[in-house]
Amino acid sequence: MRTILICLNQLGIGGVETAVLNYTIKLIENNYKVVILAKDGIYRKKFEEYGAIFEEFEFKVENIYDNKKIEKVIEIIEKYKIEQVHIHQFDCINSVFPACVIKNTPYIAYAHTGIKGVYDWFENSFPGYKEMFEIYFNCAQKIIPITNQAKEENQKKYKIPDEKYIIIKNSINFEDKYIKESKEPTKINNFLIISRLDKEKEISIKNAIVLFKKYHEKNKEAKLTIVGDGEIKENIEKEAKDIEDVTTFLGKRNDVMNIISKNDVVIGIDRCILEAIAMKKIAIISGYEEMKNIVMPEIIDKLAENNFSGENIEIKTIPEIIEIIEKLTKEKIDKIAEENYKYIYKNLNISNNIHFIDVIFKQNLVINPQNLIQSIMKIQNSYSKEIIEKEKIYEEYKKLQKKVESLELELKNKETQSEKTNKILNEAKEELNSVYNSKTWKLANKIKQIIKGKKN
Repeated sequence: MRTILICLNQLGIGGVETAVLNYTIKLIENNYKVVILAKDGIYRKKFEEYGAIFEEFEFKVENIYDNKKIEKVIEIIEKYKIEQVHIHQFDCINSVFPACVIKNTPYIAYAHTGIKGVYDWFENSFPGYKEMFEIYFNCAQKIIPITNQAKEENQKKYKIPDEKYIIIKNSINFEDKYIKESKEPTKINNFLIISRLDKEKEISIKNAIVLFKKYHEKNKEAKLTIVGDGEIKENIEKEAKDIEDVTTFLGKRNDVMNIISKNDVVIGIDRCILEAIAMKKIAIISGYEEMKNIVMPEIIDKLAENNFSGENIEIKTIPEIIEIIEKLTKEKIDKIAEENYKYIYKNLNISNNIHFIDVIFKQNLVINPQNLIQSIMKIQNSYSKEIIEKEKIYEEYKKLQKKVESLELELKNKETQSEKTNKILNEAKEELNSVYNSKTWKLANKIKQIIKGKKN
């Protein structure tokens, strides 16, 4: 039996975790042994139920390479005789990519995100990724983006040939028992929001809550359920305070399909919309910045192209969406649900959308892969040490500035200033000015801004 190592940040709540779970199930069905390398989370039991082996590992996005973590990944590759590695998130690259190169183990690089500028953000926030991304993507056996847009951005930035890419959209496992038993709603009463409660999704979640509030004003039987947890939970609870008598917060859950089956409408973005359609529910895309639209058969193809994010489609306002919902008869609901379901069954079925390495091709690298990785590690570790040194210098200069300011304040409180004191003050000012005009100060200040941006 061939063994695949799958790497992702954590087994918590999220579209990537759900997509990887479905992917894992199909790989196991294809007689692969699957080892999951990730931080422990609520989905771990689900993976293990289907026969995956779990190895706990905490990934961290940083400039510096951690030799101990790389050695740990190498141990796992050797322990399970890993034949190929599937790297699903950028957080994993620092530890897994060097291990793959050192062990000469082929890997697939996934690009789950379709957010524009994601590579620039990583490179600006963590400059070590600038060199690493280019080599990482070029050394991959295959690159698997989830949308054409994600592929185009990656290809344009890193100049990679077409044959390296396979676009595999987010897909559904139609063997799930809840999907098999799913039925269309008879009326529109029960609304469901599924999302991580983090800053990135805050506008989207609040859009969904506002829509529900407006609908509840017209239909007092309507109820809202919110699934998810995260840093902005209190903000979301405040947003729903005036409808708390008809709102239920379920927190983190690993039985999302079961929850969807008990509702009529799902509001959200990305994968939860795909799952709602598979369950034959009415799906509304709430957008990252503004409310988008109801998923209708006539636009589902366009929506699927952008992973149901709502990009590049006609936008409907909340009152317009509510008006559409109010006019939905049982016949219309059935038609929308059935036609949407048929589309994703044909085009987004996980049975037709998995990829594993059958034929391994040789990399045409200019230098030995191990020497390549060691060189990158030296550069990056050196860079990180330089960051630390520059930050120390920056803090010393700030102390000097405070010293001058304190001296000025002290002198202002005196009626007379002695010639000696004035001389000391002038010398301190000259020293400070020379610091501010120096290349070292300018570089340190620039580094400080990068560090501040990283922390924020």
